[in-house]
Amino acid sequence: MKLEQLAISTIPKSSWQCFDLGCKVALKHYKILFSFWLVVSFPFFIFSCFLSLEWGLLTFWLFKPWYERGLLFILSRAVFNNVINLKTALMAWPEQIKPLWFSSITYRRLAPSRSFDMAVTQLERLSGKKRANRLNILHRSKDDNTGWWTVLCVHWEGILFIGMLVMLSMLLPTEIDLWSFLLFSEYEEDVFWSLLISNIVFYLCVALVAPFYVAGGFIAYLNRRMILEAWDLEIGFKKWVTAFKTKGTALQSATLPIIACFVLVFAQTLFQPALAQMTENDSDSRISMNPELQNTATITVSKKGDSEPNLEAKTKIREELDALFDEEPFSSKETIVYYRWKGSEEDTEQEYTSGDFSGFSTLANFIASFLELFLWAAFALIFGYIVIKNWSKLANILKPNQASIDDTPLPNFISKAFNESVPEDISNAVNQAIVAQDFRRALSLLVRASLLHLSKEQKVHITKSMTENECLRAIKQSSAKKVYDFMTTLMRSWISMAWAHRMPNAHELSDLLTRFEITLMPELIRVGQNTPVSESLVATGNDK
Repeated sequence: MKLEQLAISTIPKSSWQCFDLGCKVALKHYKILFSFWLVVSFPFFIFSCFLSLEWGLLTFWLFKPWYERGLLFILSRAVFNNVINLKTALMAWPEQIKPLWFSSITYRRLAPSRSFDMAVTQLERLSGKKRANRLNILHRSKDDNTGWWTVLCVHWEGILFIGMLVMLSMLLPTEIDLWSFLLFSEYEEDVFWSLLISNIVFYLCVALVAPFYVAGGFIAYLNRRMILEAWDLEIGFKKWVTAFKTKGTALQSATLPIIACFVLVFAQTLFQPALAQMTENDSDSRISMNPELQNTATITVSKKGDSEPNLEAKTKIREELDALFDEEPFSSKETIVYYRWKGSEEDTEQEYTSGDFSGFSTLANFIASFLELFLWAAFALIFGYIVIKNWSKLANILKPNQASIDDTPLPNFISKAFNESVPEDISNAVNQAIVAQDFRRALSLLVRASLLHLSKEQKVHITKSMTENECLRAIKQSSAKKVYDFMTTLMRSWISMAWAHRMPNAHELSDLLTRFEITLMPELIRVGQNTPVSESLVATGNDK
């Protein structure tokens, strides 16, 4: 595959732009595409109609991916400026069918992105997991509309099918009702001809649309590869290399004049001040040596001083110009009047005695005070009602530690492993699990009971998302060293069982239970509590 011979633009496009470009490519090579389709598919169509006019068309439609393999072969050469003839395409067609020949006409026949996926199967020769991974990468885009392209082409075929039948009915004499003939034929001969006409029209519709369908999916496939593999950059670099190789001699020949020009410009810039100083010194020496030149220079300077305009004349001219610009039509003045109340001297000196409104002012003050008192009372009543109605929630807010302890669930590492609730009599439940040799349940009961006791009684903040080590860190910050040592031993046993699948034995569990009762729940210690457990363990061991 030579990318520099690519006949289409490498600018990234949207999926619908790819489908449009695919239709243009199909139109450009439509003659050979349509000819190949007719030569390959027409024998299948004749054979399927010979087998059955009713079900033969389904057989022809089922083998449609095989005919499209040849169209893809032609297009894959044409986009790289390698247009092949019909004979070459027919000779290469059997080899193009081989990759996934069976799955393409069975369970992959209804794949919505078949025109896109066919390039991976046929051109890249991928199958199995490699093909699935490749398609996953190519389809990983928000602009993947290959399925809609299939739906559009199916509707296109349906529109052509109905349009051809309508055109045929318009060309027939008015005495012949084509639609009644096709849909409501009763005689066997009429049914035969109606099915044959329908099959032929459908075959022509499929033959007309197939090149566009295959070309649209193939151009979309090439566009995804251009984006993922940066074909535009690779082609640009190759063009630069080619241009550099072809123009290398001209560049080498032009290098020396360019360097010479830069040297001359640099030299002129460097030595120009020195040359000017030398020229000025030479002129002064010649003037000082020649009295006539000295007189001429003096006269020139005096004439230059006499030619300057007088300052008073400049000022007069400027005043005349200002006066001229202040008159019409150079000047345009507009007077804008704003009215603002400034009062009068009589109003400020005389008091306002036209009426006495002191009583009205007192009434207004009283009403304002009453309204203020009413609003404060209404606010207090509403606030009290809200507090009384939501007192339970407010109590939980005022006691955050107790609320969080009561409602805090067990961590996920223990709650998801065992869904049963913690029994009230922990010691009895653990003893029963040890006797039944259900060591996993016994250890889980100890872990859950210990965490619940620490969170409720000792105010240890334990959350649902904590791990075993995070629980130990929280216990270390809030509990005594004896409790932390016990929980460290218990958590190590749990980690060994949960992650290393090393079950603790009965004696280890019995020791953990004893330490649990002594460390966390001393009120549960009873005289002779552990004696039945040890005796049962000894008896169980002797039986074994």
